[in-house]
Amino acid sequence: MVDKPRSVFNCGDFHVCVDEVAELGSFAEIEAVKDFGGVEKTLQEVRSFAHGFGSLLAADCVNAGYPDLVLTKRGLFKLRTKKV
Repeated sequence: MVDKPRSVFNCGDFHVCVDEVAELGSFAEIEAVKDFGGVEKTLQEVRSFAHGFGSLLAADCVNAGYPDLVLTKRGLFKLRTKKV
């Protein structure tokens, strides 16, 4: 189990969740709450919205669950990364 208090912010067409994860730090998750005309268009809109957060972009994106990240930090698991 991972300790992660979460704050949720309603930002119009998006929800922004900020998790404070023990051992790892802060993580933000952006979710579109409407369909912008298909998966690719919706993803494009999420990326455009995320652009307003500056450095919280591609290089900082993580496609893994918190348990895997904690185990990787402890040297007990090797995380396989893929482009987000």
